[in-house]
Amino acid sequence: MSTHRTILPAAIALALASCTASVPTPTPTPDYLAQGKTQGYTAAVAAQTAATPEQWATVANKWQRAIDDLERVPQEDPTYAEAQAKRDEYSKNKLIALKHKSQGQVGALNRFNQRIAELDPAKTIISETALSPEDASVLVVTITPAFLVQREVVKIETAKRIQKLWASLSSPTEPDRAHIWLRTASGTKIGGSRAWAATSIYLE
Repeated sequence: MSTHRTILPAAIALALASCTASVPTPTPTPDYLAQGKTQGYTAAVAAQTAATPEQWATVANKWQRAIDDLERVPQEDPTYAEAQAKRDEYSKNKLIALKHKSQGQVGALNRFNQRIAELDPAKTIISETALSPEDASVLVVTITPAFLVQREVVKIETAKRIQKLWASLSSPTEPDRAHIWLRTASGTKIGGSRAWAATSIYLE
């Protein structure tokens, strides 16, 4: 009997220890409000020095990341109302950043047109330019019939020069962000730059 009295408690203790060890540690819930505020502060700091369209695009992206965090705050969370108010505030700030970006792109377009007028006053290659209504970082270039009759290698080289000039004006530090579309006077798209690298030109 004495043997059972000493073994039984030890067996029970071992079993309890095993059960305790198998219970998973709960994962702490992220503080999405704090994360959103941190992202918002980063966006506000970036906005203080933003000057080019690409810099304003970066600011807008930072505001969006802050908004994404705030939208993850559960409705039952005590900080939900504050998160919603911050989200609305940051959404307005994002729109301001996008407006600055768009205005900067218009300025870049004007400078591009001035440069092209100097290089090709007779409009032998480019007849018209415009910013894409879907994305102001995309330059839509209407080319002339004279461009179409050129050899493929010449057309590719010309398109690369167009993209390079546009990048130097609209996105000088990140040229792959400056995209171009080439189209005919009838509106048929015939080429442009790749989505993943604007400096990669293709023709259809």
